[in-house]
Amino acid sequence: MNNVPVSARDLAIRLKTVARELEVDPAEVDLAVMINGLRFPLTRKSFQVDEYGTLEISLAESDSDIPGLKQIQALVIERLRQIRDEGFSEQHDDAHDRGELAIAAACYAEEAFCQLRDPDRLPEISEIVPQLWPWEPSWWRPSLDARRNLVKAGALILAAIGVIDRANEIELKEPSHG
Repeated sequence: MNNVPVSARDLAIRLKTVARELEVDPAEVDLAVMINGLRFPLTRKSFQVDEYGTLEISLAESDSDIPGLKQIQALVIERLRQIRDEGFSEQHDDAHDRGELAIAAACYAEEAFCQLRDPDRLPEISEIVPQLWPWEPSWWRPSLDARRNLVKAGALILAAIGVIDRANEIELKEPSHG
């Protein structure tokens, strides 16, 4: 699979070719993106053509019957932000293989719990670094929005799962010393 951008013109040509081969009207072809076996239907709102004629597809705008898709997208977008803006690559995450990512996620989830339970609590309370926070206090950056803190927790959980999965893959590749 390549990551070469597809121009809107190329996509239109491909769509017409497929429609002709299937002997259907191109206007009647439903477009969708398949990601890890999940089908994401695309609507006209999903498309945008940039100044170079490259087709940009936004799944955030797509209509989907997948329950929780909007929430899953929020977690993935936050995880990508952590990688891009904070530099928290897989290699960085793999250095935290003793549960630090999981407990950090729990800290953000607990903050959200406290905010939901007591919506009138003072915002300054959120700035108190949790006792179980695994890193320097300056890295404790809660939001005043409970949903946002849950998204941060979810993205940290994704990172923690990635650490476990990569460690398991390495273990499976190593010859057994039995």
